[in-house]
Amino acid sequence: MTREQIIESMNTENLGYDEYESRITEYMDKAETVDDVSLLLEIACQRRNEAIVDAITSVLGRRHTFSDIAAHSKSASVDRLLNLLAEMLSQTWHGAHEDLVAELEEFPHPKAIETLRQMVDIKPTILAELDGGDALSRKAIWALGKIASPLDDRKIDPEIKSAALDALNDLLNHPDKLVVERTQKQLDRISEAHR
Repeated sequence: MTREQIIESMNTENLGYDEYESRITEYMDKAETVDDVSLLLEIACQRRNEAIVDAITSVLGRRHTFSDIAAHSKSASVDRLLNLLAEMLSQTWHGAHEDLVAELEEFPHPKAIETLRQMVDIKPTILAELDGGDALSRKAIWALGKIASPLDDRKIDPEIKSAALDALNDLLNHPDKLVVERTQKQLDRISEAHR
């Protein structure tokens, strides 16, 4: 499926999750560049279609597309992708926030840190109804910890590590005691890993 075909098929029809997943899979089988992923996110944002977002996060998550992009791309295209992810996370019409936050931990980047910090406090309606947004907050704190101290052998820029640690340390003053507890656990893990 070409770029023009995916745009046309996503913009002209209201389809179910399975059909969107099939089309996204077919499209991504031919091209897995940052710009292709950004195009899919742009379509989802423009259409405000939850089935598209769910299909995107499912297909790209299974393929580890975001981690591949983060590991191999250093460009304005990644900045654009992170801006799109931040925009998606600020929207309340979908329920893919937790999946998107989980992908942000792959990006040791100031924009990812800023977005993750905001996700600690954001309670999208759809998630607030389920658990008060607690899982989203927990995942955002975990992601900040992984950026500050990856669990794999990934190298981290000292400035990025410092920014992630600053975000975590700021959360120690959060009014929600559960946020403070989770943050302290991440800081303890990081401290232990560097002994």
